Amino acid sequence: DPSAPPNARYKLVGSELFPIPSSGTIWGACSGDGIHWTACDQPVLARYADNVGSAAYDPVQGNYVAYIRRYLNTGYGELLVGDHPVRGAWRGRAISRIESENFRQWSYPELVVAPDLEDGLDTDLHLGAYCRYEGAENAHFMFISMVRHRKSQPGISDVQVAVSRDNRHWIRPTRQPLIVHGPVGSFDESRVDPAPGFVWIGEDHLALYIRNEGFPADREPSGGHPLGGAMSRVVMRRDRIVGIEAGPEGGSICTRPLIFSGRRLLLNLEPTGADAQLRVQILSPAPGGKGPVPSAFSGYSLDDCVPLTQDELDAVVRWEGGAEVGRWAGQPVRLQVHLRSMRLYAFQFSD
Repeated sequence: DPSAPPNARYKLVGSELFPIPSSGTIWGACSGDGIHWTACDQPVLARYADNVGSAAYDPVQGNYVAYIRRYLNTGYGELLVGDHPVRGAWRGRAISRIESENFRQWSYPELVVAPDLEDGLDTDLHLGAYCRYEGAENAHFMFISMVRHRKSQPGISDVQVAVSRDNRHWIRPTRQPLIVHGPVGSFDESRVDPAPGFVWIGEDHLALYIRNEGFPADREPSGGHPLGGAMSRVVMRRDRIVGIEAGPEGGSICTRPLIFSGRRLLLNLEPTGADAQLRVQILSPAPGGKGPVPSAFSGYSLDDCVPLTQDELDAVVRWEGGAEVGRWAGQPVRLQVHLRSMRLYAFQFSD
């Protein structure tokens, strides 16, 4: 914690940290060395919260944020009208958010990510592992353990991704899992629970550490808790967490108006099939979303763009006239990207 005095540089948040009678109560502790800990004089949350997914200091907001697992008290099917109201079904677990300016007084939990009909009625959100992305202060990620309660395989989980620009409001851009559980008999057959925080491996790779649980290889899961467990890690290339892609038929995306600094446009892209290609054009913005359709600047249209076809982390976009885009720095423009058999993960402007 960079804002804390020396004797409280390390912070710890968890349930049942100390022998306190109320099970599930969340407490905090401080330490100067990460070894010897002193409990806070009051709980972070005095009511049952089930579990703590992660907590961190947010240097942009200047406060502490924790994401906790809570039970949803109301669920699907509730109808509180008429003479015979219908009580909603119990709906399992979800992720809530609390915050504090001083690590002592905390806000009331606010629901931020919950299961819905698209997830299915058999789904709990068990853990929300929060990861702030180094070098991008407004890029926040949460890796959520999605537990499926099926009769044949209870407690099976995969990991989905949620994203935020302010560490407060979260969306899941896709329901496809980033990390899937392993096959029958593997160490990660049952549970895949990510730990909070990225671990960088050099400049171009990062890792998530995972707590795994597996059933014994000599039997099918038959209910109850799995036996055994392990720690593993998932390694991915820089910035390749969520991408947008098009198949062999091709597709286009267009950004909202952007104001940038820099002289070159860099893309992080990966081919997904044969004859992969990506091209970019720079458009004038339509004012306020009204008026004429944005048009490409002369020399910077799709036809002028040199196609990108390779797997690259920092591919420089070039047009027939070169890669220089600094003439539009400081003024709003749009980028339109046409891609075929290609996945685009990220873009940035650089000197």
